[in-house]
Amino acid sequence: MSHLFVGHAFTRKQINELRRALREGIQMVGASLWFADEHAGVGSLFEKVKEGIDQARACIFDISDTSRPNVFLELGYANGRSKPCILICRRGTKIPTDLKGFEFLEYKSYEDLSKQLHATLGLRIGGRQLSKAVILSLAVLAHTPPVRRVDLESDAKKRGVIFDELYSTLAVLEQDGIIAVSDETVEILALNKLDELQALASR
Repeated sequence: MSHLFVGHAFTRKQINELRRALREGIQMVGASLWFADEHAGVGSLFEKVKEGIDQARACIFDISDTSRPNVFLELGYANGRSKPCILICRRGTKIPTDLKGFEFLEYKSYEDLSKQLHATLGLRIGGRQLSKAVILSLAVLAHTPPVRRVDLESDAKKRGVIFDELYSTLAVLEQDGIIAVSDETVEILALNKLDELQALASR
């Protein structure tokens, strides 16, 4: 499973409290977080960072401390590599004008950040949004296997889902190891994770 790269200022509080909040916030999607200081590498620190970004599905950058240039350097590289990026910052942070087009999450506390990530990323894997209706259709059919694609298409259509939305969601779930799609069926590989996504989709 590929990871989510995280860039932030290297302070004791960020390492201890921010990382804990991030891990709690994304635990429902079962994604792993990648921090540069937790991985051995050959060459310069930035070479290791670039490798972490290149292999990431998406990136999260905390820009609360705008005096830390490493975060913006990493963000620039990730953007240049066309990686989906979510920027997070403590409420009241003055956001540079050049970053106004990015997706932001403002938090008032690390607990608040964890809750927001849980809600925002709970139906998003690797920066790609999942269709709640598709998750609900799949979860209903999953408990009476096998799940036939024709039945899934029919149920999803009743919920107002277009085919592009259906198959983009299936592709993300398959990449994450939750399902396996064949010509006629959808095999559920991780029912517990699908159930977790269903709980989020039902909110």
